[in-house]
Amino acid sequence: MADSLASKLDNVLERLHFLEMAIRNLKDRRGISITDVGDIDERLFKEIASYEMSTEELKKDFVMLIVDDAKKLAAACSNNPNILNRTTEELNKIEDILDFIEQHEYQDIEASRRLQDFVAGAKEDLDNIRKEMEYGVMTKQQERRKYDQAQETHRKGENFPG
Repeated sequence: MADSLASKLDNVLERLHFLEMAIRNLKDRRGISITDVGDIDERLFKEIASYEMSTEELKKDFVMLIVDDAKKLAAACSNNPNILNRTTEELNKIEDILDFIEQHEYQDIEASRRLQDFVAGAKEDLDNIRKEMEYGVMTKQQERRKYDQAQETHRKGENFPG
């Protein structure tokens, strides 16, 4: 378990390092499109998602460790009733930690739902932006064709003196 935990911690640190570099690039951008900043593409969001999954695994491992500690404390107390008060305090601390993690996960799920709604709205906005752009391009192309036709008609009229 210790090697697995160390490996997971290394994985989280590696992802944090990548995210740090990407955030620094974002912070330093001046007057350029965000998609032109190095490493700001789908990979960034894949790394963020991987980071989130890695931290979820760490939390799960941590919970397993404190449950193991609780079992050890309970076994020690069963063998030595004199440590009941201290063991009860430790078990209460473990319960508080578990309560916190549980509450945080509910909040995290709610934040994820809000982000899903926000992204869905952004996709609708992007669709509208794309439609407006296509309409604008079509309008300009029509104007250009009319202008070119008018120029051609004017040139033909100059070639045939009346």
